[in-house]
Amino acid sequence: MLSKKFKSALLATASILTVVSLYVIFTADVLSLSDVIFTPLAWTLDLPTEYYVLSASWVNENPALKEIVDQANQSPVSKTGLKDLVSQQLRDPDGQFLKSVEDDIRKQHTAEFTLALKKELEDSLRQDATGFQFSQDVKSFKVEEQLRAQYLAENGQLLKNEIIRDFLSNTTDETLRSKIENLDSLGVDRKNYFQNIFDTISKNYMASGAGVLTKGKPVFSNGLKEVTVPPKSKTELTKRRVKIKPQDFRDLQEKHDGCVAFLRSLSVPPMEVYSGDGIVLAAGKTHIIGALNVLIQLRDMGSELPVELVLDAKSDYDQRLCETLLPSLGGKCLVIEEILGPELYANLKPSGFPLKIISIVVSSFDNTIYLDSDTFPIKNVDTLLESEPFLKKKFILWPDNWHKGTSPLFYEIIRLVPGEPVRRNGLPNEDSFASYIARDKDSEILFHDLDGIPPFTSIESGQLVFSKREHFRSLLLTLYYNLNGDSFYYPLLFQGVFGVGDRETFVPALHVMDEPYYITDWEIKFTGLEREKDDEPGEFYFDESTMVQRDPHSAMKFHNSWRAWLAGQGLDTRFDPFQNGEYTSNLVKKFFEENQDIHEPDPFFLHVHSPKINSVFNEVTDKAKYDYSSRYITNVGEHTDLLGTTDWELKFHTINTWSTCEGMVSEAFWSSVDLDQQEVCKKMRGYVKKLKKGSNDAKAVNVRVLSEMEKLML
Repeated sequence: MLSKKFKSALLATASILTVVSLYVIFTADVLSLSDVIFTPLAWTLDLPTEYYVLSASWVNENPALKEIVDQANQSPVSKTGLKDLVSQQLRDPDGQFLKSVEDDIRKQHTAEFTLALKKELEDSLRQDATGFQFSQDVKSFKVEEQLRAQYLAENGQLLKNEIIRDFLSNTTDETLRSKIENLDSLGVDRKNYFQNIFDTISKNYMASGAGVLTKGKPVFSNGLKEVTVPPKSKTELTKRRVKIKPQDFRDLQEKHDGCVAFLRSLSVPPMEVYSGDGIVLAAGKTHIIGALNVLIQLRDMGSELPVELVLDAKSDYDQRLCETLLPSLGGKCLVIEEILGPELYANLKPSGFPLKIISIVVSSFDNTIYLDSDTFPIKNVDTLLESEPFLKKKFILWPDNWHKGTSPLFYEIIRLVPGEPVRRNGLPNEDSFASYIARDKDSEILFHDLDGIPPFTSIESGQLVFSKREHFRSLLLTLYYNLNGDSFYYPLLFQGVFGVGDRETFVPALHVMDEPYYITDWEIKFTGLEREKDDEPGEFYFDESTMVQRDPHSAMKFHNSWRAWLAGQGLDTRFDPFQNGEYTSNLVKKFFEENQDIHEPDPFFLHVHSPKINSVFNEVTDKAKYDYSSRYITNVGEHTDLLGTTDWELKFHTINTWSTCEGMVSEAFWSSVDLDQQEVCKKMRGYVKKLKKGSNDAKAVNVRVLSEMEKLML
């Protein structure tokens, strides 16, 4: 069978021959330059900017035509005159010239299509034969045997080492123990790998200055829906804002240049460093119960991926947690201090946000889902690694609520050069982009609408999905920004905008390293409760506790449809569907009316950050905390259109109570946080009882994983 492509090609060849005959007989015109498919011979007409061409081979083989060309080369020929001369030759009674044209085309294209057709037939036969053979090999398990053989060839020694190590793990023979420890001496030592990188960064590229000269006037925290007047332009983000000394600017730029050059020189980490898929949680002492809560919720939502809980210091290690509890949930512990070594750990003095990034970097998975210890998934997170955004970009982030307030000085330091306006977030959807780009670039255009720097969307980093082998350079650069965060980079990145921390360090690093990423195309939602002010009876405020983040796969599908629909309406495809204003709301309403098969993306994560669902943290923090009497995520019956009918607050606190009363039971743990377990446990049980009494979803206390854990612990 001939393919459609070759049927079309043969038909096209016949058509060419027919068209050539009709063309030269009835129009006697001259081929224009764009139509010539052979080596051309050109001459100037009496119009100074116009050229016409004929095939050189045609001219050389036809004396009459060569005479015309020679005449044209000696002096300009009018277009009409040239047509008459050529037409005269084409109307020659014996038709030899026309016949030679047809023969030339037929010979060339017949040869071309014969070769191409032969190749396609060979490929088709080969493909059919290969497909049949592969099918037979699968049925006979030959493919499985080949894959097994290949895997053993590549990993056989490692497997042997693990078998030997496991078999002799309890030996008391010191000679044997030393040999076991050296089994992997030819492989990559993960500790040495990270120690070398961290040591190089800490000794050579850390900022020398004491910090910013002045923090200046804070940038106002505007929501992403707002089009601010004036826009957060270069002038607006520079005037009376963060200032640094000239010598500190030079030092920061030179150190950044050196760090970037060093990171770019690194090869892709070997498989011994990063491999496989998994979930990473990070926790210091007071966040361990929060991380355990999240792990239980992960399993209850159906996740089967392995989990690594990365602890800060050796003193955070709890034997029951790491050797019994986590393994029963498909998890294990890693300790940053052990991986970096006590000396490097002491020199870095990591705390707060840098520890989070270090946890990400030293964890062992390649394709990684990272969750803060207060981020609860309400879907199976395993699907994220199969989603279109991840497969396309290998880095998924989620938006926060705020305009970026980043200083233009920061982009100068990291050498990201702003170009011309390419986005329109500083412009109402109903206004013309042409009027926008006519404005003064420094003072009248949103700075983050300019090409070459990140968009204005801020990031909420309670959940991240990425491939470490694809993005290890940007992750290490993110770590660098956080290690120098308190002194320089946080003030430059935020300039007073809410939520100072690691969240704004990921995207700049991705830009510097020119690595792809996807920010989930859907606005963040907040839940909480309306509460009466203590000092102003009758006055109320919104007590926000939870950030709701959406399914990135569905969000990408929505925005693809939204942009296609805008294009069909003859509108700018960059319109923001979440922008404030009647024009936008009417446009979005019309879109959904005309696309009734498209729906809002489902919620995927509840980032319950204020207060946190963590019994220990709630007792020791000086920030927002549960009073164990009222609700915080939402009132019963509210937001069911967004969150469904499940009483998530009751469920999460049921898990928190189990982690407090049944999970973390070692005296050493409770002594280290200076709390009485029985007192805290009593509070939690009483609170769950109160939540259940007022709930319309009392079955939320029936957590499948907890039932299984209780049986396992008996």
